[in-house]
Amino acid sequence: MNTKGSYPEKLRALTGQYIFWLVIITLMVTFYVLSVQVRIGVPYWDVFNYLNNALYFAGLEGAGAGTISLSPMVPFLTSLFFRLGLVSTTVIMALDALLFIAGVIGLFYLLKTRFSEILSFTGSVFYLSLVVLFPWIASGGIDVPAVSISIWAVYFLVKGTRDRPRLLYLVAPTLVLAVLTRYTAGLVVMPLLLYYLLQDRHRNNLTGLSVGLLATLILAAPLLWYFYTRMGSLDVIWNLLVSTATISPSAVDDVAYNPHPWYYLVNLPHYISLAPFQGTYSVLLNPSRGYPSPLAYLALLLGGSGILVYLCRFLKSQVTGLTFSRAFFSKSLIFLVLLATLLLTFNHTSYLFSVALVLLLCYLAGTFIRANKNEYLALDLLFLAWFLSYLIFHSLLPIKVDRYFITMAPALVYFLILGWSELLATLSTWKPGLNSRWIYLALALVLLGSTTITYAGHTPQKVFVVYLEDAGNWITQQDPQYRDQVLASDYSSALSWYLKKDVKGAFPRLYRTPSDFAVYLQSQDVDYYVDSLSNPKPDLPGYQPVANFRMVTVYRRIYNN
Repeated sequence: MNTKGSYPEKLRALTGQYIFWLVIITLMVTFYVLSVQVRIGVPYWDVFNYLNNALYFAGLEGAGAGTISLSPMVPFLTSLFFRLGLVSTTVIMALDALLFIAGVIGLFYLLKTRFSEILSFTGSVFYLSLVVLFPWIASGGIDVPAVSISIWAVYFLVKGTRDRPRLLYLVAPTLVLAVLTRYTAGLVVMPLLLYYLLQDRHRNNLTGLSVGLLATLILAAPLLWYFYTRMGSLDVIWNLLVSTATISPSAVDDVAYNPHPWYYLVNLPHYISLAPFQGTYSVLLNPSRGYPSPLAYLALLLGGSGILVYLCRFLKSQVTGLTFSRAFFSKSLIFLVLLATLLLTFNHTSYLFSVALVLLLCYLAGTFIRANKNEYLALDLLFLAWFLSYLIFHSLLPIKVDRYFITMAPALVYFLILGWSELLATLSTWKPGLNSRWIYLALALVLLGSTTITYAGHTPQKVFVVYLEDAGNWITQQDPQYRDQVLASDYSSALSWYLKKDVKGAFPRLYRTPSDFAVYLQSQDVDYYVDSLSNPKPDLPGYQPVANFRMVTVYRRIYNN
């Protein structure tokens, strides 16, 4: 067989595919963000908790099991490299980066079940370009990895119910992995269940899903048992799940406390694109503190207009030939009652109740329109349930953090792409010959370029936690017996990581006066207190400042002989 010239032909065919260029773009962007993240350091508190947990899983000396109840998957994967001697923050950042790449590729294939390749490419690049997501690509956190795995769980269900039933075996494993990566990823069960129930042959798919679930439980049992033995008890996880279903009064003391139920919707433009290009790293991590760019409003305007066009055309097709039967009135009445209940009880009941109502409303909507055999209705409702489930959950929780919107990012992209495609399709009927391909490419690349420039203009040379590392090095050099001393800090997770020992959390803002705080430190027999967040630094009776590293100050207890 003559294969001469086959390799160049295959290469040309490969470079002509959108997935090829998507992978290249994603790799370039991810490598850039990873290199910047490694240079500037760990961006926030929780990552140090995951690093400390990884030390614990690896059986290495560290902070202990104080935060072991946190989602275990990313720390566990990190611990495998720690066991090989690769104890570094770069490990967890690189793992995040790899999972992000997998998520972008998964989103492309998921979008391709509804849209053309060029639209799927545009949507994936747009997802990559979201400013709320960009700084977390390689942060070492768990938000992006959990969403990436959730995307694949949804893809396996959608594709498996259509034409590749063997993929149904993978739904349960990926879903379990997503939940272990971030517990709140369990909410994706709602849209998955909705899509499954809306399928005409959902009973035929039950076998694949059941086999996958059974195999997952068998294969995951050793891993779950390992987590159980390391945690010692599942009570901490149960308490965590219960606390998310209620509003805890202690949340009022949290710096991220915000009871505003429309927080995420109000700040939606901030999560797409920011202006100006120059700014602080804090604004990059918390886009709601910045200003949306004109691109954000343009994207929402075009997407929203297209969605209205889509809904008008869709509703018009539903009215045509509609028969007003008793069943129709009954279903309509039930739908309206449920909708009114959702609106009236929102922000007054548990998020679980509201999410359940959303599931029922979407299911009823799907059964209304099933007779017209809308090919993509179930997928539209899946993404609607995805967006609303997470929106309700995070909106009703008293703690509001911008990065929590990442859980809704795939659904946002889906509907914006749907709107853009409908709008351009309508314009094409008015102006034949309109080349929408170049418009899509321009939209995607302009958004990516804008976000990349914004990211570069907002990242510092290093974040302040590196000065905590300097403080830790100073303590180890000045006090060889530091392991026998009691240390406390207002950024204890970071200092624990740098010192590889347990450091107590101590926060001056929780006390009326510095003297009250000093009394607390003495009651805990604290020998060293490291302050990184107070401005100005407090005067603590019984303690004296002995070292200063920019905004980090080391206090040592004064012992009277």
